[in-house]
Amino acid sequence: MLKQFSLWFVLLISSLILFASCNKDDEIVNPANQNKLVLKGNISALYKDGMIKFNNGQKIFSDSMISKVIVFYPQGYYNIANVVDGKFSIEVEKGKPAFMIFAGPNDNYLGFLCLKDGFESIPLIKISDDVTTIDLQNIILNNKIGSPTHNPLGTEIQLNEEEQQILSMFDDFFYPIVRNPDVDGNGKIDLLENKFYRLQVL
Repeated sequence: MLKQFSLWFVLLISSLILFASCNKDDEIVNPANQNKLVLKGNISALYKDGMIKFNNGQKIFSDSMISKVIVFYPQGYYNIANVVDGKFSIEVEKGKPAFMIFAGPNDNYLGFLCLKDGFESIPLIKISDDVTTIDLQNIILNNKIGSPTHNPLGTEIQLNEEEQQILSMFDDFFYPIVRNPDVDGNGKIDLLENKFYRLQVL
């Protein structure tokens, strides 16, 4: 137990140090990494009549329609995938926690993925080498909280309950960023403007 806790504590402190080193005006660069897998899912429930408008024959998407999925990491870099016909597929890195948020066509914030209550991250650790894809299946949003019909915790992500509880403490530090990624309030997700705000623990 002590060994496991020490491992998670080191992970937490390392991520906090890297997170704090990014100022809000830093430009975020995604380094190359070959240790990757694919997350995919469906958000088809949001594609309803009335959410797509036509103006002079041109299709206009509503701000309330999810058009992008963004996966970002505590260090500040991120990946983006477009939602096409209610489906998405995005490449992610194994070996570290990540966070998934949803954006509209104008880079406006529409919600985040939550695997379980109090668990805002996707802990991409303890995953077998032969797992190359995780299908979250249908993601249902309620009050900007997206719940997948397939939860990889305990299946593809082989964390036991004790390890999940330890990692949930890590999530608490990033809860404000996941819930409000538009800190400056200009209607656009800050990451997509190359802004990453410094985390301070008082």
